[in-house]
Amino acid sequence: MKIASYNVENLFRRPTAFMDADGKANEDVLAAYTDLTELLAQPSYSQSDKDKIIDRLDDLGLKWVDENNTAVIRETRGQLVKRTRDPKAALVKPDGRPDWIGWVELKRKELDSQATENTAAIIGEVDPDVLAVVEAEDRLTLDRFNEYVLQKVNGWMFGHTMLIDGNDERGIDVGAMAKKPFPIGRLRSHIDDLKKGEEGKDKPGRIFSRDCAEYELPTPDGGSLLLMVNHLKSKIGGGEERRKEQAERLATIYNDRRKDWERIVVAGDFNDGPESEPIAHLLSKTDMVDSWKLNDFDAGGETSTHSGGERFDYLFLSPQLEKAMKAGGVNRRGIWKASLKNTPALLDTLTEEDEAASDHAAIWVDLDV
Repeated sequence: MKIASYNVENLFRRPTAFMDADGKANEDVLAAYTDLTELLAQPSYSQSDKDKIIDRLDDLGLKWVDENNTAVIRETRGQLVKRTRDPKAALVKPDGRPDWIGWVELKRKELDSQATENTAAIIGEVDPDVLAVVEAEDRLTLDRFNEYVLQKVNGWMFGHTMLIDGNDERGIDVGAMAKKPFPIGRLRSHIDDLKKGEEGKDKPGRIFSRDCAEYELPTPDGGSLLLMVNHLKSKIGGGEERRKEQAERLATIYNDRRKDWERIVVAGDFNDGPESEPIAHLLSKTDMVDSWKLNDFDAGGETSTHSGGERFDYLFLSPQLEKAMKAGGVNRRGIWKASLKNTPALLDTLTEEDEAASDHAAIWVDLDV
């Protein structure tokens, strides 16, 4: 039974802020957007809050207009910003979230169709029985990608797709795809897991930036396996404390599941390196092992799964699955000119940056179950 994890970085439409060649510019836009979203969610706005809202809108180019190529202010009742001819007179009108209905949204752009087909090609080369998917837009999009693109590129498709919308407003969710012999059984979402002390609040803080989705899957020997798919907080704007908190909650969930499950795979994009505190916490507070460090895992002479030269993607195994692992590896052929020491041959259909399958590699393990 081959299980893989792949951050596909959206399948058809991606926020334009994700597509700028200037990585620093991307980070600045996304950090401003994240900060603004949190500010706007507050029940009341102090003058300091209003000043910060104006600053973040200015960072997004929305101080003097409601829409540009990057973002748009959506309003259904009330007005967020009052603008005058005076360049210093852009003011936040509402005194809090109850005073207006609206939001700020990142604009999206269609991906190059070749990029989408290259994503399918990488999945075809890995050929997993079960795929943990990170950064897919929604379940219908995942289903269309499966039916139309995977089928066209590889001549086969998964028999089952599932995704529950998570907490990220940008539509970068986690899901699972499985071949016909592996129907997805029971599933559980953790989008409503709350931070400590947040109970009873009007808009409580949630632990997971996206979700920690659980999927029950049958195994060839008649048993079953639990797959937990994650996407921890990104490094944009820091995020280390949030990732620590998410890792702590993930460890608690895993340890609770171990009371009933011997076979557990924890997969996904953790946005941190193997020596980081969140990853160290996961490994020290649980009995799971990092498949990458096992003898039968071939990392291709590299330590990275991301074009930036870092390792963000993981497949953690419970002890019984550690013993069952026959092989493991990494497919980096869809990353555009990755900053790697031993850059593999790219896909023949990947000839320019816009055609990259993803900034991430796909990782996989083969389990004798």
